[in-house]
Amino acid sequence: MANNNPNLSLKDFVENLIKQKQFPEMSKEIHEQMKKDLLERVKNTINAKTIAKLPQNDLEEFSKLLDSNTSDEKVQQFVEEKLPDSHVFISEVLTEFRKTYLGLD
Repeated sequence: MANNNPNLSLKDFVENLIKQKQFPEMSKEIHEQMKKDLLERVKNTINAKTIAKLPQNDLEEFSKLLDSNTSDEKVQQFVEEKLPDSHVFISEVLTEFRKTYLGLD
């Protein structure tokens, strides 16, 4: 993610997914709840795929970061340090998520 604020990037990603899904008109409250829920699903997917890709010796530290409510920026920094080409990896995870969510598979 080229943007230095991964949350902003993920929020934009989620907003675009909702637009692309072309839901019928909904209230602002429902739209906001949908964004919140979808953002959580995206983060969980990224974390699960990261766990699957990390070397065994880094799993405990990553798990501690997640369990301690560490900022998304610090989690991103950890992933960037531990996974070569992490930006490509994250991009592939997001592309896969998008295809699944929109039913493009």
